[in-house]
Amino acid sequence: MSAPNRRGRAVKEGKGKPAKFVAGVGAKPVATSAGPGDGAAAPAKPRKSKAALTPLEKQLAAEAESAPPADAFDAEAAAAKHQLWWLNGSDRWFLPHARNGVPGWLDMNVSQLKGMLKIAGIHAGKEDGQTSSQFEKLIVHTMKTRAVDFAASIAGSAAGIAEIGTARVLIRDSPRLVTPQEGDFSPVMDFIEALLGGDERRQVAHFIGWLKIAVDALYEGSRRSGQCLVLIGPPDCGKSRVQHQLITPVLGGRAADPKSYFFGETNFNNELIGSEHLLIEEIPSKTRYDDRQFFGERIKEVVANDTERLHAKNRDAVTVSAFHRLTISLNDSKLHVLPPVTQDMRDKLIVLRVQPCPQYWERFADAPDPRKAFRDTIAGALPAFVHALRHEFTIPEELRSRRFGVKDYQHPDVLEAMFEQEQESLLLLLIDKEIFTAHPVGAGVVEARETPWEGDMQDLKDVLTADDSSVGSSARSLCKDLAFVGILMRKLAEQSPLRVQKGKRSADKRPWIIQPPPAA
Repeated sequence: MSAPNRRGRAVKEGKGKPAKFVAGVGAKPVATSAGPGDGAAAPAKPRKSKAALTPLEKQLAAEAESAPPADAFDAEAAAAKHQLWWLNGSDRWFLPHARNGVPGWLDMNVSQLKGMLKIAGIHAGKEDGQTSSQFEKLIVHTMKTRAVDFAASIAGSAAGIAEIGTARVLIRDSPRLVTPQEGDFSPVMDFIEALLGGDERRQVAHFIGWLKIAVDALYEGSRRSGQCLVLIGPPDCGKSRVQHQLITPVLGGRAADPKSYFFGETNFNNELIGSEHLLIEEIPSKTRYDDRQFFGERIKEVVANDTERLHAKNRDAVTVSAFHRLTISLNDSKLHVLPPVTQDMRDKLIVLRVQPCPQYWERFADAPDPRKAFRDTIAGALPAFVHALRHEFTIPEELRSRRFGVKDYQHPDVLEAMFEQEQESLLLLLIDKEIFTAHPVGAGVVEARETPWEGDMQDLKDVLTADDSSVGSSARSLCKDLAFVGILMRKLAEQSPLRVQKGKRSADKRPWIIQPPPAA
């Protein structure tokens, strides 16, 4: 009778020791040529029949039999399930993660990712007979098919993956929008009316209109532009609290200071692109006209441009469309640092005068922390205020604008104070004193002119800088350059069109017409 067909191999454990037959995979271990004391293998425990298995054992056995072998791991399905992305050319990996209910991403290196995915059941160890682990297969698949070119926050955009031009961009987080809810928003209105109201009801209407257009656009995913809001007032009157406790929260909770960009020190960077509210509280005291003009051009870019360039190190820039609103708060003693309010600048500004309101702040005086009490009061009323902006407030017809939704506005007292600090204002003052005001000359008196003066720039310069001019010293300092006089006259024609106009021009004459000042 032939021996049973068993698979295995003979193993000699040492010199002088008898050989043993060691069974292979799937065979029962059987001892052969065992001498006394060699410890023959214990007989194998008989396997249960299927009928003898408990229900739980039957279930586990079925799952084990149906489980795919290790080499059948589906990397594509795993990457899609876990929404794993890789930033091309880096050791940065992203998994979705919400913070306080706001969608966003976890940004990690490959070691951190390995630990996260181990918890999810994706192992870094290799199975028997496999050349790569599940984790390695997932990494390779993600690098090939789920690479992004940029990872950045984009103001006004929700967290996710976006195709922008030819680039794939991972948008890192979402604005934290206040959930609108019907309720009492009077604490917010009390604050607004205390600072901007009184006899200036027009200011409140412009502010509410400006903020409503911004909130509607943000909540609806629109990129509608809005003017730059400028708040002017004395120190510690509440200007910056309007920016921080009111505007920033209702515009998504993200703010950045763009001063370094506005004054030419940096490019428009990722922090600015990711912030809905661009907020300036103090402006560097740069009074050179060129610096102020550059500041104005930057304001116009933010207000009017629909796109910005997103830069990243060692890769091409991509053009993105972000949502922004720009606000500036400034003490009324520093108006000279603001850009010149030219004709093409005026429609991009809403300039409001903020008044001191000690009576309003008295309501928080008895609180242990008055500032915290104020912040909590405003924050508690924001859901109702946002609901009112979205569903209750309407912009009066006379304040509506096709381009920005609400018309521009500059408080007349602030605008006059700004104009008085400009060089063109000084030129008009010299003109009025010399041409339209009676003044002594020698032994006589030059009567005030009551009719318009007409002449070109050279004629005007000659009149103001003449030896017997009552303003000669100041005029000679201001009017050194004839071309500069022309620049100032053009600004006056923009600022005061009822007083300064261009006359009828000919081949050799470029006259100006200057009207007398209005009677006091």
